[in-house]
Order: sequence, then C-alpha cells, then structure tokens
Amino acid sequence: MVTIYGTLCDMQKTTVYLNEGELAKLKAMAVREQLKPAALIRKAISAFVDTGDVGLPQGTGKYRSGSRNGSTDRKSILRAAARKGRW
Repeated sequence: MVTIYGTLCDMQKTTVYLNEGELAKLKAMAVREQLKPAALIRKAISAFVDTGDVGLPQGTGKYRSGSRNGSTDRKSILRAAARKGRW
C-alpha cells in the first residue's frame, strides 16, 4: 500500500477519528446520499464553518426558567451568561 500525503485540488489531507457507531452512521448516510464518506464530512464541515452554529448545550430547554421569552431569546441569554462567566 502506498500512502501519499499532500494536496489534491487545493485540499489538504487530515485525519478524523470516529468510533464504530459514528463510522457506521457515516457510511450509511453516505450510501443514502450517494456520496463518499469524505465528501459527506467535507459538506458537514463546510456547513458548520459557514454558519458558526455549534448548537445548544445539552439540557437547554429541559427546565423552566419562569421567563416567557426563553426559547426565542435563547442565544442572547446564553451569550450574556457566557460573558458573565456563568457558562
């Protein structure tokens, strides 16, 4: 087996480690989408980087805050908490 590191069409090689479950899900999704797993990973990374959306922390929305605008203002509430060092 020959492994060549470098660039291909302005792309650089990198390595992503996945556990067995993640790899199985990735392969199944690649089959459904008719893409190679690497193309699917690039597509996901591109969408993530473009939006900058890291999602909400686990447990968000699980408890009642007593505020009526918690859902609609969640991002600004979390940003304010992070600035105050509470997150």
